[in-house]
Amino acid sequence: MYKHAFEFCTCGRSLKAIAEGIVGHDLLTGRQYAWWERAFNIGMGSIALIGEVGLLAVTLKDSRMAVKLSEVATIAGNSAVKAMAEAISKLRYTLKYSIDELAYQIKRVVSIGDETVVDLGNGITYAIREADDVAEAARPAYREVIQGIWKYSGKTADEIADFYLSKVASKTKVSGNFSGLPSEILRAELKDAGVTTPPYPNQAHHIIPEGMDIPELNEARAIMERYGVDLNSASNGVFLPNAKDLPHAGSATVHSGSHTSEYARYVANAIIDYDCKSANDIVKVLNSLREELLEGSLKLNRL
Repeated sequence: MYKHAFEFCTCGRSLKAIAEGIVGHDLLTGRQYAWWERAFNIGMGSIALIGEVGLLAVTLKDSRMAVKLSEVATIAGNSAVKAMAEAISKLRYTLKYSIDELAYQIKRVVSIGDETVVDLGNGITYAIREADDVAEAARPAYREVIQGIWKYSGKTADEIADFYLSKVASKTKVSGNFSGLPSEILRAELKDAGVTTPPYPNQAHHIIPEGMDIPELNEARAIMERYGVDLNSASNGVFLPNAKDLPHAGSATVHSGSHTSEYARYVANAIIDYDCKSANDIVKVLNSLREELLEGSLKLNRL
C-alpha cells in the first residue's frame, strides 16, 4: 500500500510539473512561470514520469491513468485535468520538444574562456562540462543533449544548417548597432539573431568573404548588394572551429589562416550560377554553402 502511495505521489508530481509547463503557471498558487521554468518542468517531468511508470505511449483510455489523473486533479485543481491529459497523450512530443528547445532556443550555449555554460537568462548560469553535471535521472533521456547537441556532434551538418536558416533567413541586413572588425560585427549579428555559439573556440566566418579582390567575388558581392543582402549580416555567417581536432567540433571546416582564391571563386560562382533574382535566392545559396562548411567538404585552405 505504502509503495503504491509513493508511486502515485511521485507520478502525480511529474504530471503536475508537465501540466504546469504547458499552461505556464503554478496550478496551486497561480504564479506565472518564466520560460525556462516551463521548459524545465516539461523536460524533467516527462523524464521522471517515464522512469516511474513507463508510460511513454499511454492515453486516457487507460483507466488506471484516468483514475490517477482524477486524483491528482483533486489535489492540484480541476483545471489541471485537461492539461494533464494533453501532457500524457502527447508525452512523446513534449519530451522531444523539450530536448530540442532546451538545446537550441530556450538555453543559449555560450563560451566564457574555456568554460562552456548554459545561460538560462535572468543571470542564472551553470556549467556543462561532462555528463556527470546533469542529474543522474535525466541522463538517459537527455543523452542527445549531453553527448550530441551541446557538443554539436549529434546533429548532422544539414540539421545544423537548417537551424541556422531558421534564425538568419530574414536577417539580410545589419540589424544591430555593432562596431569593430567585420568578424566582430558578424559574430554580434549571429548571436543577435539567436544562433547558438558552439561550445569550442570558434571564429565567425563570412561565407562570401568581406575582403579579397577577385573578379568573381566582386560580381557576387554586387549581386548581394543589388538585392539588399549585407556581407556582415547574419545570413552570410557561420561559426567555425578556429583550430584542428577541437573536442566537439566534428568535421566542420577549420577557420585558421587566409582563405584561398579557390574558396573565394567557389562560393562566388555559387551565387552567380544560381541566377539569383531575390534576397531569398541568395539566402538559399548561402545556406547550402554553410552546410558544406559545417560538414567539412568545403575548405577555406589546406587545413
